[in-house]
Amino acid sequence: MRHSRYKTVSQSPAIKRGLLGYVAPFWKAIEKAAAASIKAKPTGFLPPPDKASLLGCGFWGCVWPTADKRFVLKASVDLTEGPHVALAMKLFPKHPGMAYHHRIWRLPSRVWTNEQGYSWVWIMLREETDVDSIWNDTKPAPGYKKIHDGLDALPDCCSCLHQEKVLACGSADVRKAERELDVILKKIGTPASSKGKYVSSLITMAYRDHGILLGDVHFANVGLRRHDLSQFGVKRHKDLVVTDLGDLGQSPRTDGDYPKINAIQKNPRLYEALFSEIPVLRP
Repeated sequence: MRHSRYKTVSQSPAIKRGLLGYVAPFWKAIEKAAAASIKAKPTGFLPPPDKASLLGCGFWGCVWPTADKRFVLKASVDLTEGPHVALAMKLFPKHPGMAYHHRIWRLPSRVWTNEQGYSWVWIMLREETDVDSIWNDTKPAPGYKKIHDGLDALPDCCSCLHQEKVLACGSADVRKAERELDVILKKIGTPASSKGKYVSSLITMAYRDHGILLGDVHFANVGLRRHDLSQFGVKRHKDLVVTDLGDLGQSPRTDGDYPKINAIQKNPRLYEALFSEIPVLRP
């Protein structure tokens, strides 16, 4: 395993939750569906679902390589990640600041998590990004953590969903957010990266047009685009993209009068609508 917030794969909360055991019985079905979605041969498309083949693990999910170097496969038990990704694929599917998510599925049975109660296992095929320039063992490279830290300065506003879109925030709040993001993201950069202009554009567009505050953009949830995905209508560049959208619509602050509000959980009708569109994989 190359990249993780934890010293060993066994220390990853995703592994401790039993994620490998959840996906193993469905692995052939996962492999067949993922390969078919990009018209690849299913045999050998995925490595075995074990610790040795992992690219990395986090709090809720793990990532594996695929035979197509442009893509990785992610499994996650984050309760709202599936609908969040489905919503993002609808609202800004090919924005250059978001990692390209090609397909999403779910496994048929719910699983137990202590923090969330029953959740689902989401399976996502998304673009592979360069994280070597951002990660340094288990610590962020200098400068990148400012993305996460800087979000604390954003105004908290309208973190709730109405029908299919989020209520828009006031124009003054948006302008303030854009100014602060501009300052924050201009400080970001390595020789391998420009200045995060696409991530900045994604955050401000989501905030301005849909009232969605991307409150979990930190060093472990971004990567550098490096593959040509123009076949799928995706802009080619070598800048930062947001890879994980588990906290879409969530306020980054938890203090005082600004409790964390998960937008999709506040709108069960939208959750169910998005959930129903995610196909089920069966063994």
